[in-house]
Amino acid sequence: MRNQDSVAASTHLAKPQLRPETRGRCAEKRMEENKMKSRDRFGFTRVAITLAILTLLAGAASGGAAEPGWQIKVGGVWVQPALSYTLTNPGSTPVSADSDNAIGLGVALEHRLSERLGLELGALWASPDVNLRAELPGGPPVEASDRLGYTPITVGLNLYLMSGGPAEVYLTPVLAYVMYGDLTFSAAGDTIRIAVDNQWTWGLGLGTNLRLGDGPWRFNGAVSYVRTALNATDLESGGSRKIDFNPFAITLGFGYRF
Repeated sequence: MRNQDSVAASTHLAKPQLRPETRGRCAEKRMEENKMKSRDRFGFTRVAITLAILTLLAGAASGGAAEPGWQIKVGGVWVQPALSYTLTNPGSTPVSADSDNAIGLGVALEHRLSERLGLELGALWASPDVNLRAELPGGPPVEASDRLGYTPITVGLNLYLMSGGPAEVYLTPVLAYVMYGDLTFSAAGDTIRIAVDNQWTWGLGLGTNLRLGDGPWRFNGAVSYVRTALNATDLESGGSRKIDFNPFAITLGFGYRF
């Protein structure tokens, strides 16, 4: 599943980007700016979730009793990570990292505990590209990329804001165990191997079940956010960095009640 891009350049992608070094004032300022950009990028997520709750509550009517039993859900997922990082230390090559969006697969199993509560176990698989770029003095930049395996396993409590009608809406706080793949970057005849640690964390989701006729089939949609970071370690030097990842995901698919 690896996708490695080699870029020819006269100077290799400097490995010190993950080695411990003393940071100057300039580096500290850049890191603080990156944190602010990450918070800004996901400010729209909180706004979107709030607007979705208000819109769905205002536009749909609930009635009747909630359906008991189980529901299995399968759908496609669009994942947008918030990775945006720049490392600039005095005397070293400036290196930046970002990530692309990715399409993946999501599955979940829900047990309806009551009209207002459901317990859900879910998993998601996606592999967004992580891109490195080194700004070399007096020469062209060196770039390399690899796909990062991203698999969160979640346990959530579905709190139904609307239940029993043709449209149900629920809010879900989740406990998540996020599993990451390792990264391998190749450029200018050199290779950098980076291990990324798995992590326990938390998240939040907003979902809906739309009844399709009188049968057991449902249309499912959800938006979710997982608070997580990449604990990355250079396998050669042993140096490590912690970089915010914080993926936002949209899931669309179908469910079957039984």
